[in-house]
Amino acid sequence: MGEIHYNIQINGRRLKPTLNALLDTGSSFNVLGYELPDGHLTFDVGEENYDSRGVEILIPDTEEKQTFGTLRFESIIIGGFTITHPRFTTFALMKIADEAIIGHPLMQYLGMVLNLKEDKGTITKF
Repeated sequence: MGEIHYNIQINGRRLKPTLNALLDTGSSFNVLGYELPDGHLTFDVGEENYDSRGVEILIPDTEEKQTFGTLRFESIIIGGFTITHPRFTTFALMKIADEAIIGHPLMQYLGMVLNLKEDKGTITKF
């Protein structure tokens, strides 16, 4: 069993980067790295809203917790479907190994079915 990734496009007021997002059924929120693969900062995309309160998470392999801010974008596109509801376009900003992580609430909203034998996901809701 490997990892399942999906390409997502984040649409801001200035940039519309496409990122390779890891599907993580154990994550209750979506994560976007502070820096995009092309070197731009995530803030360069042109966010709709920024909330510095963010979410509190436990840093892996430590007992330290950190709070990260969240950004809302105009929309995201995943699997050819555009999502404009702010609840599903909010990403925590932190340093991560992947370009983005999609958590289980967004996967459930999309009606995503994961085929772990073939390492792929299918969107069924739309």
